[in-house]
Amino acid sequence: MDPQSMRGTEEIRRNRQLLDSYPEAVIVRHHDGSTGIYKPDEWPSDGDGEIVARKLPSGEIGWYAGPDAGPRSDPAAFRPSEPPTIPSTTWGRAPDGTITIDGKPAPAELQRMFGGSVDGSAKP
Repeated sequence: MDPQSMRGTEEIRRNRQLLDSYPEAVIVRHHDGSTGIYKPDEWPSDGDGEIVARKLPSGEIGWYAGPDAGPRSDPAAFRPSEPPTIPSTTWGRAPDGTITIDGKPAPAELQRMFGGSVDGSAKP
């Protein structure tokens, strides 16, 4: 493993331990590209870098919502990210035996694999 990757791995491990150990924290991106985790009262506002996120009292990570939300020194300016919504896929079988995905015929390979209708005839 190259030394640059090793430093990155060590930084991630150290930050994870700090994040887990602090009930609240600020996540700072330093100007050199590194990331640091600090207790809110331990990182000086005139420090190197800027606060990009906070560990909120609930344990969630809140990302800076932008200047309209307030200054980075205000915990209310950080919003927990919404979990990604992944649309569910609906599989089905049409009366003629065709396998459908979200109401559309599945590709021929899937039709063959699952015994669907390929070229108008269902596989026995």
